[in-house]
Amino acid sequence: MRLFALAILAVLVVPRAASAAFEAPPVEIGQGSYRVGVAAATDFAGATTAVLSGVGGGTRIVRRPSAAGPWAPSEKLPGRELGVVAGPVVAAAGAGALALAWRIDTPKRYSAIAALAADPGSGVLGAPVVVSPADAGGVRHPAVAVDGAGRAVLVYNTGTRAIHLSLRGGIAISLRAPGGAFGAPVIVDPTPSSRPAVALAPDGRGIVAWTHDRRVWAVSVDTVAGTVGKVVALTGAAAHLSVVATAGPDGGATVAWVTHRSVGKGSARRTFTELQAAHRAGGAAAFPKKLLSIGPPGGRRAYIPTIVAAADERGTATVAWTQRMFVPDRSVGINGVTDSVQAATIGNGRGRFGATLVLRPEGAVDCETPSVAARAGVAVVAWACNDHRSETVSTRSTAPGATATPVLNYKLNARAASQPTPLVVGLDGTGTSTILAVTVDVPDPTQPQVSHVLATTGR
Repeated sequence: MRLFALAILAVLVVPRAASAAFEAPPVEIGQGSYRVGVAAATDFAGATTAVLSGVGGGTRIVRRPSAAGPWAPSEKLPGRELGVVAGPVVAAAGAGALALAWRIDTPKRYSAIAALAADPGSGVLGAPVVVSPADAGGVRHPAVAVDGAGRAVLVYNTGTRAIHLSLRGGIAISLRAPGGAFGAPVIVDPTPSSRPAVALAPDGRGIVAWTHDRRVWAVSVDTVAGTVGKVVALTGAAAHLSVVATAGPDGGATVAWVTHRSVGKGSARRTFTELQAAHRAGGAAAFPKKLLSIGPPGGRRAYIPTIVAAADERGTATVAWTQRMFVPDRSVGINGVTDSVQAATIGNGRGRFGATLVLRPEGAVDCETPSVAARAGVAVVAWACNDHRSETVSTRSTAPGATATPVLNYKLNARAASQPTPLVVGLDGTGTSTILAVTVDVPDPTQPQVSHVLATTGR
């Protein structure tokens, strides 16, 4: 069985108890065969919405009204009649505000972007609409953000068919007012770019970020005024990857990314991995020119493929990542490879990130990129690790004296251990977290596998 190992990091104004409790056993909310995916979000009031792809019956939506309530039976995703659904994304905020977006792969791949939304308190999903125009020339990588009032921002790559494999495209942005539909998209940057990141603060102001031409770019959005700002470059030319974004009140924003820096030439050339960020305080007119470092440089034997980020309502941002170390001694870790999971936090308007928190220290484990959520002064990070034999579900808080609390343990075989674990964490305003992960049964490598979407809730 493919297993998931989860660990929880809580960053609190008031320390919470060191003990932690999660549902045992977790609840299965969906089942499928190969490549089952899950996208989910939890709002401030505790309602969780999950979109399951690859399960029986096609793409399904599963909702739970509160952390204490049961999961409702799954339903067909509204809008499936528009065409084949691919890559769904979900955002939730407040008490029932929700936004979903996905790619339509009919009549051919990368044909259109569709979206739907729900206003707070209604509990009713609006009618799905196709946002991208018919002449978009290929679209990919939708990302969506919503605030507690139901205002939303949808971003995606457009014109992707001009690029090999439609890997990159221009940046298109669509805004939504409460009770309304997503507006006509505006192309803010036609240059072929990476997948965009988007974030929206509770006051309806947000940030969109992406990369192209070895630079990180960003633009501010205001869903209250219905305006999109001027695109600005946040960096000079370098190898910038995996851009993430968070937003805070009064225009506050944090954009973070991975930078690979090379030193030397020829056989003496060495590449170093660094995490950097641009932070704009609430009320500031622009991002400062000075970039911030996140944690110490990883060194030439460290590798960070991607990062994740989330911010609470006050704009306190948490960035989390898995760092992989390659050491000459093959007896260390797994054939000389050892992973750790780390995180760092910056408050709205602060001049630097806090000390790096090592959530899972280095060891003989294979860890994937974590998931992160933040609400009301609390940040929660979840991740999956395995030693190619078993994985363990664990929790951990930053309260004094807190230790990792095992929750579940699964055995692995070689086929299951080689597959990534889709993993999502959500958090409500009380500090209750909801974790969804996909595990895989492979009792016999010659037989078809069965994937299970499991959900567990705890503090």
